[in-house]
Amino acid sequence: MQISLDVLRDSNFALYEVACNQTGQNSGMCEIDMDKLRTNLLVKSIEREQLQRAREQKAADEAAASALCKQLIRQGLRDCKENAELIYNHIIANAEGYISESSVNPAVSQNDLLWDPTEPLPNGEPRLPIDSNEHTMKAASVMQLKDLIDRRREATGEKYLRPRGSFGSKF
Repeated sequence: MQISLDVLRDSNFALYEVACNQTGQNSGMCEIDMDKLRTNLLVKSIEREQLQRAREQKAADEAAASALCKQLIRQGLRDCKENAELIYNHIIANAEGYISESSVNPAVSQNDLLWDPTEPLPNGEPRLPIDSNEHTMKAASVMQLKDLIDRRREATGEKYLRPRGSFGSKF
């Protein structure tokens, strides 16, 4: 079948690319085998889908690795350049640079990372995590709650201001 590559380029670029690869031309009129063109178009479509799936998987793996790092920071891993370099170098050396949750775990367990000390409270009870939920806080002691509130205020820079109120009216 005779086809004009110039018209095809303007109307359907993906089909134009496949036709150019099949014929070896990039303009003018050419003879194309339609069965071979359909096969090549189908192969190209499958390749694009696989590439898109690979990109989506890579993005999901990187998001999971980022979430794991944030969780480790909440558990006491120091958020500093030295730790980032150690983890990154381990991933480059052992996971071929592919960042995922399964490549961050060995990097954390096999390196001498810097951790913030998490000493218990003076009465021996453990400190509550900053992101404690309501259920955890209800089960905690008064001292643990006071410590948690103090650390949250310190982290947010919030000052405690006692609510102003009186039984009289303002003049």
